[in-house]
Amino acid sequence: MTTEVTFEPHEVMDWVPMNPPHWWTAAGAFVIADRHLPDGTRQHMIRGPAQPGLVIANAQVISEI
Repeated sequence: MTTEVTFEPHEVMDWVPMNPPHWWTAAGAFVIADRHLPDGTRQHMIRGPAQPGLVIANAQVISEI
């Protein structure tokens, strides 16, 4: 069972674009943006699809689409 933690919009940092995108070998994809949540969770947005709930190296992987 997983518990989803929710934050108020003003608590969540904006996505920081990576320009140019960074190749992330562990994900086999380009990271196009990243951010941290108030609880310290890292999130990386990748170019292309990502499996929902995917975590690599303690970072949540989010799809741009």
